[in-house]
Amino acid sequence: MVDDIQKVIVQFRDGCEIEIAPGNLSESTLLELASSGFELNTLNAEKDARYILLEWGDGWKEVLKAPGDVTKLIRYYVISRPEDSGRIVFARNDSDYPELVEIYRKPKELKRVTII
Repeated sequence: MVDDIQKVIVQFRDGCEIEIAPGNLSESTLLELASSGFELNTLNAEKDARYILLEWGDGWKEVLKAPGDVTKLIRYYVISRPEDSGRIVFARNDSDYPELVEIYRKPKELKRVTII
């Protein structure tokens, strides 16, 4: 467990932070910190985030992050210019504007879209 620790960050009330390399702390201190039940840092994660799973005919799959209030797919269309570009429009609960996702990888071969 101690070998998995990459860095220790201490954040103070005024917003200042210091980063401590694990090599500067004793193994017993690292074990104590790891077992103390700190809350997982979720600064970059949204609690209500949704994900969109895109699947192509050739087996390729991609996952895109979407706002948590995305509810359903409204339409999918492909715009043909010198290159093809796909667009997926999703309805949202808490907004007057839909969510627009652009697809650049083989938009005419997109097989399935799933909201997770």
